[in-house]
Amino acid sequence: MHKKLLITVLLYFALVQAKTVDLDLTQEELAFIGDHPNIVLGTSDEFGPYVIVDNDGEVVGLDADVLHEINHLTGMKFSLKVGNWKQMQDEAKRSVIDGLSTSIVTKERGKYLNFSNVYTSVPIMVMTHIDNNSIKTLQDLDGKKIAIAKHIVSNKKAARAFKNSIILEYDNVKDVIHSVVIGEADAMFARSSLLYTSGVLGAPYLKLAVPLDATLDLVFAVNKKFPLAVSIINKALKHIGKNKLLELQNKWFLTHTERVDIDLSVEEKAYLKENAVSYTGDPNWLPFEAFDKSGKYIGIIAEHIEIIENRLNVRFEKLITKNWPETLELSKRQQVDIISGDAADVLLRENYKPIDTYLQNPLVIVTRKDHHYIEDLNHIKEKKIALVKDYGYTADIFKKYPDIKFIESDSIQSGLLCSGLIMLLCSKIILMKSILQKTAGKH
Repeated sequence: MHKKLLITVLLYFALVQAKTVDLDLTQEELAFIGDHPNIVLGTSDEFGPYVIVDNDGEVVGLDADVLHEINHLTGMKFSLKVGNWKQMQDEAKRSVIDGLSTSIVTKERGKYLNFSNVYTSVPIMVMTHIDNNSIKTLQDLDGKKIAIAKHIVSNKKAARAFKNSIILEYDNVKDVIHSVVIGEADAMFARSSLLYTSGVLGAPYLKLAVPLDATLDLVFAVNKKFPLAVSIINKALKHIGKNKLLELQNKWFLTHTERVDIDLSVEEKAYLKENAVSYTGDPNWLPFEAFDKSGKYIGIIAEHIEIIENRLNVRFEKLITKNWPETLELSKRQQVDIISGDAADVLLRENYKPIDTYLQNPLVIVTRKDHHYIEDLNHIKEKKIALVKDYGYTADIFKKYPDIKFIESDSIQSGLLCSGLIMLLCSKIILMKSILQKTAGKH
């Protein structure tokens, strides 16, 4: 009795919702909505900004926005399950989940999934390292190494057209990006939104080189046992319309510069009004941050701080220090309110609470050009390896490699310019790129 009542109530709300927007749903489709309130679609966080898992674990992005519109119009509850893309495809095939989001139409998937109409379409591009100027046409890919993710069908399909290229297959998108960044591969295939993913991974070194004569047409794919789900999606997509879908796409794919209002509490607003907020960082950490000769705060982090200041309508008092140890002294005496630093920094954590991570960048090993490739620090533990003293991430390295006696240098530059040593240096890849360009020919 209670089960019948629940189904009746769900069906009632579906009828009310559908009639409100006039989707012209059939009685069978309305009954399906009442009987199947939740349909789970698998996807991957490799597909940002289509799919993004924020710091609170909430799934946002273009796909989430489109499904929110569909849910609102139909009374359905399509939800996203984020995981490894290969695993999600396998779960959809075995009916562990109900289908896929961020999918394309393939013959293989068509054996067990029905496809919706296209909800977004973007060109597929050839992407290279930002310093690679040798690839300007598709013909320039002859003899070049192209990296692809073996589980992404659009990558494998695009690769078939380049019979004179060397195709390198990797397990995931992160490894594909890494291969291009370090020069292991010359190029990769991707949608333009992959620039977002590379930035999130701390490797913003890619550029769009040349378009392929192909597009990535994304659809929702639902288990064949639920054919009505796809017809409901299609009717909702038609009602949403191309203009609204383009608006949602632009929300995630375009950079907006207009002011955004921050929902501050009364106490937070009062604090900013009544207190001058001081800020400092590392004065010699370009391209992340530095103070130039005129005392102007510059760099990637400086741009983040400027955005925060503009959105809060405040100005932080910038405290200039001579070096990072002097900055740490300010932190020990708690003479500054905000300090930029590494989330793993033990010294900063004594008096400061880290915010959510807003920038990630991998650590790399840098050595002379004549030194062989280094796969693991343990393989060279008898060599002299330099680290910058008191940098936040060094504590983790000391802990991971307790048997290695590291040399602590005052700066990255001094570590690189030491002569007479087989000198290696662990640092962040984007920082090393900047410093190596400045010190070219000196080591």
